[in-house]
Amino acid sequence: MLPKLFVICTFIGYLNAFQVTQPHLVAANSSGFAILTCDYKYSKEIVELKIYLLRARHNDTISCETSVNESKKGSLCLMERYNNSVTLTISRLNVSDADLYVCRVEIRSPPPFVYAEGTGTIVYVAETSQIPHPEYTDFNWPVVWITAGVNGLLLLYCIIITLTYLHLKKRNTGEPESNSEYMDMRKVLSENTNRKKERDRNHNSEQFHF
Repeated sequence: MLPKLFVICTFIGYLNAFQVTQPHLVAANSSGFAILTCDYKYSKEIVELKIYLLRARHNDTISCETSVNESKKGSLCLMERYNNSVTLTISRLNVSDADLYVCRVEIRSPPPFVYAEGTGTIVYVAETSQIPHPEYTDFNWPVVWITAGVNGLLLLYCIIITLTYLHLKKRNTGEPESNSEYMDMRKVLSENTNRKKERDRNHNSEQFHF
């Protein structure tokens, strides 16, 4: 009697230590793919496990494998195992496949054989007509041509202003000989020099007569 109780208590302890969690809602993309993650908590190292998806409304089971058989009909489930979690990629989904998907994790090795199930994930599959597509409208060609003309005139105006500024800048930074004000100043200096020489000659002549 005692050995049986020990086995039962040990099995219950395994069940309490083994838990599976999963997201509440996942939406499939336009190509019919949905990705959900099943996390599990187990106290021992797992050698072999098996993953199933239980569909509540359809009342059926999808087996998740590490590689998928494309020739198989219906939805496919590809499993990728990580540390204490598995990522499940469900493909070939259509609108009728929307359902509550419950993740079932079975530990085959080491013994004893135990399993646990998550609370379920609602997989939503939208109709193709509900997927937004970009809308294309015809161009309003008169507005396009008017806009292009205005932009062209503005560009031409900017070019003219730039060329005028460069021309004036070049003239203002020319050689000194070409500056009229500089030529006038030389003339004034020359006249002052001549006047000084004339005053000197007059002064000398006055001293000589004296």
